[in-house]
Amino acid sequence: MGVLWRRANAKGAVAALGAGLVLGVGRLVLEVQAAELEGVLLTFATINFLHFAVLLFVFSVALLVVVSVLSEAPKHHVDALTLAGRGAAPGTAGQRRFDLAASLCVLMLVILAWVYFS
Repeated sequence: MGVLWRRANAKGAVAALGAGLVLGVGRLVLEVQAAELEGVLLTFATINFLHFAVLLFVFSVALLVVVSVLSEAPKHHVDALTLAGRGAAPGTAGQRRFDLAASLCVLMLVILAWVYFS
């Protein structure tokens, strides 16, 4: 998210990672105890893991945005690290094209794995 939005900062990232960890581990613990649960906790524990991953991602991004907006903006030296400052990015045009192609390949592999295993 920090690559796409220069306003994202470390406090937002830590909050999103921490909340994701707590919710993920909480779901894992509840899934183990699913036989003893009922109601909302049972629903939370038995949701499909791919659906849970999407919901957790959306929640984490929303939390990152809220915390980043409510805290101080990052220093200007991060401009070259975001897509908004891509003209200032180090490396040649060929290196940037390779990085983009490699990123697209990784994205396609993730999508293919998701479709295959769903």
